[in-house]
This record gives sequence, C-alpha cells and structure tokens, in this order.
Amino acid sequence: MTCPVCAAPALPLDGRCVFCRCQLAAGDPQGIPDRLLEYLAGRLPTARPRRAFLGWGGVTRLEVRAAGRRFVARRRRRRLVLEPQAPLAEWVDELLAAVSVEAAADHGLRAALSRAGWAFRPR
Repeated sequence: MTCPVCAAPALPLDGRCVFCRCQLAAGDPQGIPDRLLEYLAGRLPTARPRRAFLGWGGVTRLEVRAAGRRFVARRRRRRLVLEPQAPLAEWVDELLAAVSVEAAADHGLRAALSRAGWAFRPR
C-alpha cells in the first residue's frame, strides 16, 4: 500500500502519512519495512545504503547522518532493527525532522525533499 499523495509506503502516524501528512485510510501495513529502505535510499541524497551480495538486490542497511544524529535501519530476519530504537513511524518522523534541519542549509537536499513531496518539519 502506498500513500495516494506522495506515493511513499503508507506509514501512518496518528492516522496521517508520516511523509506528507495527508490523511490515510486504514489499511494493511504489510510489506512496508521491505519497501521503506528502498524508498528512503532512492529519495535521500545523504543516505548510505548497503545492498545484498555484491551490491545486487534490495537494501539491507541504511544509514543517514543529519543534524548531528545518526539513523540506522537494517533488515534482520525479516524485521527492521532501528537505531535509535523507536516505533517505525516515529523513527521515520524523527529522521525527516533531522533531515529538514539539514535541508535549511543545503539547497540540493531541500530540492530532493520537495521533489519527494514530503512535508518539512521545522523545529
């Protein structure tokens, strides 16, 4: 399932898309962890993805440094292990808040966030 507005994996936080803040209909979030790492790796220019064997296959680990913080997500036995530990939607929200802070000083990053259709999160 994807968000009808920003086409991101439909990851709800308080009934709204964690990426663009539009209202989401209730649905089955199955498969979101698998698509999420690919989606973030493709949209965040500061993300450092690690792929499976010889760089082929899906993203198995994703690291993003933003606003002095380090965010890591890795797939382990069909689950996502997140650093810092948090529920998935809250982790993505914190990541996007930190990236929004970085985007204030980086035009390229700001443009990437705008193209993705994500809501900026000023602090």
